[in-house]
Amino acid sequence: MRRIGQHCILALALCFPAVALGQVDSDGDGVADANDAYPCDPAVAAVAFMPAEGQHGVLLFEDQWPAIGDGDFNDAVLSYNYVVRQDAQGRAVAITATFNALALGGLFDNGFGVHLPIPAAAVGLVTRTVGTGSPQPLAPSGMDSELTVLVSPNMREFFGHTAGQINAIDGALATGEAVQLDIELTTPTTLNLGAGPFDVYIVRSHDLGHEIHRTMYGGTAAMNQGLFNTNSDQSVPGRAFVDGRNLPFVLNVPTYSGHAKEAVDIAQLWPRIVSFAASGGTQDQDYYVGDTQQSAAFGSSTPPQPVLLSSLPVADISCVAPPGVCQGASLQVAPLGVVASKVSAKYTMALTPPSGTVPGTVLIAGITTNNRSSVTPPLGWTLVQDAPSGGNCGSHTFVRVVASGDPSSYSFQFQYSTYASAIISAYSNVDPTTPIDASSRVATSGYTASSISMTSSMGLAVMVVSSGNGAWRWSAPGGWSVGYGGGQNSTSTGIFHRAQSSAGAVGAVTASPSGSDTGHAHLIGLRAECP
Repeated sequence: MRRIGQHCILALALCFPAVALGQVDSDGDGVADANDAYPCDPAVAAVAFMPAEGQHGVLLFEDQWPAIGDGDFNDAVLSYNYVVRQDAQGRAVAITATFNALALGGLFDNGFGVHLPIPAAAVGLVTRTVGTGSPQPLAPSGMDSELTVLVSPNMREFFGHTAGQINAIDGALATGEAVQLDIELTTPTTLNLGAGPFDVYIVRSHDLGHEIHRTMYGGTAAMNQGLFNTNSDQSVPGRAFVDGRNLPFVLNVPTYSGHAKEAVDIAQLWPRIVSFAASGGTQDQDYYVGDTQQSAAFGSSTPPQPVLLSSLPVADISCVAPPGVCQGASLQVAPLGVVASKVSAKYTMALTPPSGTVPGTVLIAGITTNNRSSVTPPLGWTLVQDAPSGGNCGSHTFVRVVASGDPSSYSFQFQYSTYASAIISAYSNVDPTTPIDASSRVATSGYTASSISMTSSMGLAVMVVSSGNGAWRWSAPGGWSVGYGGGQNSTSTGIFHRAQSSAGAVGAVTASPSGSDTGHAHLIGLRAECP
């Protein structure tokens, strides 16, 4: 499992999209903050889980190998959960593995170790934490080329060194302490989580050469190879630690629902395990799903439950600027030009943007109709404010971020045949992800737009005014610049702008008309693009 950004989830093959225009990559690792689980840490970009976030798989061991035991697979029951922090290329940079000893039904004292397919030379600090204790450094094996570490020399330590069988015979439920293994890598390394839980094995506490592994592993450098093919072991190349029935001495169950009681054969708990073993593990691989016989399970309705010792590391986001705040100096939003248009008794209206419009340019379209006709914009345009009626006209404003392959003009559709006027204006240095910082509209006889509050510095306030009188023109408010003053057809549309060097309120603003009339005033704040 893998999270991205605000912690997305599972993937074994990872691919981050490239940082898009307008996206911020605070730590410079090539992953946009929106997709980065650790946006202030260039070494970490994602978190992956195995078997799944907050879930535990379980390994069940028969510890009599190479002899056949009673087949209950409760001699050691060990849960696992892996959390892997990854860089922008999906390589592991740190691993946290949590293990819980859920049962110790064997008579031997066993410890357990972990072998991961990570070069030993790529490993830095390795520690373990038992329960609420402090981290303790562990020394990986110096004989193995890949990371191999003995996590516990005797799992009874998790139960206060209690002797005898634990959570194997129905009775009191014992709760042991979890152990957390933390591994820091000095070299990022590819780690295929599909191979999890990797090589987690048990070892006799008083005979460290007596290891028991899953079938695909042949033991560590410390393994006593002389134990193979003795007693009941029928190991062959590529499939070790199996008995004469081809049944492994270690079972891996990715979801835990309980384990067998003492001296109850595992086939009574999971009947389909017989065909699983007979097929060499190729059939009925989900033998633990569907037909579990709870009467054969220890504790029946209340088996021991694994726990995690810690939650995900909290991501440092101190370097991430709040919305509208750039980490570097942003460029002032700048107008590029305005084109005015008009149509008479038409159902469509084509608007051609100003020259110099390129991908990333932000366009504002203001359209005034002489009736209650709704306006449908072309694909990719977004409604900013809409006033289909009021006064003697309808007024509509839309926004679009120009994309590669955009047409030379944009066709807007009217619900009814209408006389219409329009302006289309272009702006540079606008945030292409969230171009509109704030907006308002009002139907007014005085063409006074209501106040808005802008969160972006270096933005631009834009005022669009509409009238049903085509002769009307407007004078710019004080401190504002004229984009187009209006006066087109049986309706009129004007546009003005003012630079906003800092965030804050843009107060109510009035455009003075050339006559007395009732129309609309829209006020729009354009957000500046972060560098």
